[in-house]
Amino acid sequence: MASVDSRDFSFHALRRCQQRGISQQIVNTILVHADLRVWVGNGCQSLLVSRRRLAELVPDELEPGEAGRLGGVCVVQDVATGEVVTVLRLAGRSGRRYRKQHRCRRHQRPSTENRRRSRQQRVHI
Repeated sequence: MASVDSRDFSFHALRRCQQRGISQQIVNTILVHADLRVWVGNGCQSLLVSRRRLAELVPDELEPGEAGRLGGVCVVQDVATGEVVTVLRLAGRSGRRYRKQHRCRRHQRPSTENRRRSRQQRVHI
């Protein structure tokens, strides 16, 4: 694990930054200003800066060129350790997993029949 600007980057994240032409400064800016958070599994979440948030930041905190480079970049961070796991550019269908929260069976609300069963089991216990 390498540390840059008091942020922890995994070796994988540093390698992906270099391969994809994304500087650590851009990653740090995303970590500070991210307003979209999507859980992607294994205790990780993807962090993004929305277009609306970029528009708010441009006059005060960011230059227009820097805002253009932030758009479409996603940082996957481990929530428990704060380590940056990977960095990617969101494009097309491949980036959908990191933009949109998926409903998995574990997070879905149980059907009415299952709720009745669990209620009855609690009463008999």
